[in-house]
Order: sequence, then C-alpha cells, then structure tokens
Amino acid sequence: LWEIFFSKVSIHQWIRAAIGGLFVGILGYFMPEVLSEGYSATQVFLTDTIRPELGFVLLFVLLKFLACGMTLGSGGIGGVFAPSLVIGSGVGLAFGMILHSLPLDDVAEDAAFALAGMAGMVAGVMHGPLTGIFLVMEVTRGYSMILPLMLTASSAMVVSSFFEIGSVYTQDLIKKGSLIKRGTDSYLLHHLNIKDILDYDFITIGEELLLRDFIVEFKKAHRNYFPVLNKEDQCVGVVFLDDIRPHLFDESLYDLVTMGSVMRSLPLISLNEPISDALEKFENSKAWSLPVVEGDRFLGMLSKSTLFDHYRLELQIQAI
Repeated sequence: LWEIFFSKVSIHQWIRAAIGGLFVGILGYFMPEVLSEGYSATQVFLTDTIRPELGFVLLFVLLKFLACGMTLGSGGIGGVFAPSLVIGSGVGLAFGMILHSLPLDDVAEDAAFALAGMAGMVAGVMHGPLTGIFLVMEVTRGYSMILPLMLTASSAMVVSSFFEIGSVYTQDLIKKGSLIKRGTDSYLLHHLNIKDILDYDFITIGEELLLRDFIVEFKKAHRNYFPVLNKEDQCVGVVFLDDIRPHLFDESLYDLVTMGSVMRSLPLISLNEPISDALEKFENSKAWSLPVVEGDRFLGMLSKSTLFDHYRLELQIQAI
C-alpha cells in the first residue's frame, strides 16, 4: 500500500525518499523508540522486570509498523527481518499483558508471549516457520518453548498464506510472473540449457546455391532442413524439404532456382535466451526447427522435438 501511495506522490525517487524520511522523522519525534532497528525495545520487552504500559506497547507496535512501511514504500532500506522481530515481540507482549489483565490462572510470563510473537511474525512475513522457530530457540537457548513456538509459527504461516500467495520477498516476482517454483513447467524449462540440446547433424548451404547442386547435397543429408548461410557465414534462413520438393522433379528449374529464393526467413534463437522465449518463437513461426546463434555466429539448430524429449527426461528426473 505504501509503495502505491508513494508512486502516486512523485515519479522521482529522491522526492519519495525525502517525503518518507519526513514522515518517519515525525513519528520518531513523538516516539524515538520506533527509530533504528528497534532491538533495544525488544530487549526491554523480553528482559526488563518493569514492563511498559499496555498503551505504550500498542502505540509502539502501530508506529513501528507505520515507520517500517513508510521506509520501504518510499524506497528506503530498512529491512524486513529486524522489524518483523521487533513488531512481533511487541504484539506478543501486548497479547500476554491483555491475558494477565483477565481473571485467568496459569498464564505464562509476558516474555514468553513476546518470544512466541517474534516467531509468529517472522513465519507470517517471510513464510519461513522453521526460521522463526529456530531463531527464538537460539535466543532462549533451550527447548522449553518448542511446542508454543511450533503452534504459533505454523498458525501464522497458514493465516498469512490464506491472504498472501507469497512471502514479502517473493510477492513482486509473483506479480511479474518471474517466480519459478519447483515442480512447475517453468522450473523444468529453466534447467534446460540450449547449448546442451543443439543439433549439429545437418548440412549447411549457401544462398546462391543452385537447385542442381542442392540435389547433390541432399543425397548426403540426414535431416529435412538445410540452414542457409551468407558469405559471412551468418544464418539468413532455412530450406525445408517440403518447400523445395515441388521443384525437384522439374529439370528446367535446376539452373534457375537458388536456395535463397526458396528459403524461409525464421526467427533466430540466442544461445543465452530463456527456453520459454524459444518456445514462443516456435509457436509464432510454426516451425519445428530454428537456428541458434551467438551474436552473429551460427551455432546449430534447435528442434522442438528434441526440446520436448529433454523436457520429458527432466520431468522423469524431478519425479524420482
């Protein structure tokens, strides 16, 4: 929300950063504890025998949440991990203080709720429940809170996943469609390397080659396509057998038809191009084989059938 707000305020990054800094400064003027990373406040919540008032804790959580959002939304570098711990400890402490104000027996100490809040906030924000659990276990140096931590972290993860499909680190990638998840088609295609599946079993021909000379080369071929190269050895097209078959039985065309006149101009696939982009070129060109280049240098041909064979192989490997 803060990113949307600051993007509408100004298109200039420095103006957004200045406005965000002004807002955070105003919050810090009224409550200096919300500035910096906030570890000092967390230490007070966990260790001090004299607890702050419930109103102070709730106000601190609110202002720290606003300060963190304003900093990140305006383009500042404030991090996510540390604010999650600090805000989580405040929320947990406030929850514990509310329970202690009720006529309940055998309620745990406020610090225990603060620790559980830290684990829950980290799990919910980062979608990493194990990170939250083991982090708090390191802080407490024991396993006495393992069950409450597991319950809090797992609950926070489930609730967060219900509202957000990704963590704070992956939301932008998900919105752009750039997040590659294990087991998906994008993940499998991402692990295919074009260089490893190139086809070199073909015969190249010149664009000035006559049909009569092509027939001689055709007799030695193992493929139904022939990349056409110019004088600089750059691929300028591909001759497919289906395109030239009508001319093969008309001898009057043997010395008239050149390969440059019957070749297809096909899109070129770059060696470092993502497989997904290569598949799109296959789809648009309706061809089963496309030339692969590195810069202007022709490297080989990429076959759609070979690509699918390696995709099925990768799929079998992932299923093991």
